[in-house]
Amino acid sequence: MLIDHGGLADYVSWAERRYVGGDCLTYPLFTSLAFDLTVTSLFLPLTTGGTMEVYPEPDGPVGFGG
Repeated sequence: MLIDHGGLADYVSWAERRYVGGDCLTYPLFTSLAFDLTVTSLFLPLTTGGTMEVYPEPDGPVGFGG
């Protein structure tokens, strides 16, 4: 999916108003960089002064016995 700069800037500005409200928050990063949700997790901390906590990748598929 291709996102132009204006669309991304508009989305991040909306997300900041909706989710942040002026607070410096910590955002979890536990999804693939190819996943749409990651856009929010990456850009909101960068534009709002928040922090990002990167979770380690699990050793294998979650929920499968071994």
